Amino acid sequence: MNQNRRMQLNNKDTKLMTYQRGNHAVRDQRWRYIRYADGTEELYDHGSDANEWHNVAGQPTNAEVIDRLKRWLPATEALPAPDMRRAKK
Repeated sequence: MNQNRRMQLNNKDTKLMTYQRGNHAVRDQRWRYIRYADGTEELYDHGSDANEWHNVAGQPTNAEVIDRLKRWLPATEALPAPDMRRAKK
């Protein structure tokens, strides 16, 4: 079992979400970190910004938070599932 999967199983308070290829978000009790397929990053402090209006990813004081949450991101991307609606009959 890889390190990322072990972290997921042992920590019930942190969640990883994926939307399409390469777009991932990690949420713990306080923070939500998002990395898009183009490398753009967002970080929101739910302790002071529950509506996610202020992206604080660029603030140097949050570098450790980003580094910690990045460890949850998959090391490789899975291939997308085939579009079954377009499958030949």
